[in-house]
Amino acid sequence: MAPPPRVETSRAAFSVVEWWIFGAIGGIWGASFLFIAVGLDSLEPGVITLARVGLGALTLALVPGSRLTLRPEDRRRMVVLSITWVAIPFTLFPLAEQHINSAVAGLLNGATPMFTAGFALTLFGRRTNGPQLLG
Repeated sequence: MAPPPRVETSRAAFSVVEWWIFGAIGGIWGASFLFIAVGLDSLEPGVITLARVGLGALTLALVPGSRLTLRPEDRRRMVVLSITWVAIPFTLFPLAEQHINSAVAGLLNGATPMFTAGFALTLFGRRTNGPQLLG
C-alpha cells in the first residue's frame, strides 16, 4: 500500500490577496445576521429561511462541477441531516433576532466552540486541551 500523498503547507504570512479573501469571507458570514434583521422588517422567519436556502441552492446550481447521485438508502439520512443542520438553525436565527439584535446573534453563533467545550466538560467530564484549546 502506497503512503498517503504529502500535503505541502506554507508557514509564511498571508499575502495581501489572502487577507482580502479572508476579510471578504468574514464580512459575508457576518452580514448574514444583518440581512436577517433587515428581512425581518417585512418577512416572516420561515420566509427568510426559505430565501436563504433557495439562494444558496441557486448559487450552487450555477457553479460548474460534478453532480453526485444520492443513493436511495442515503436519502432518509440526507433528509435528517438537512433538517438538523440547515432547517432548524436557519429558522432559529430569524426567530431569535425578533428578540435580540443581529450583533448579539452573530456573537453567540461565533461562540459555539466555547459553548461546546463547556457542555463537554459539564456533561461528559471532558476537558479541552492542546490544539483544541488553542482553537
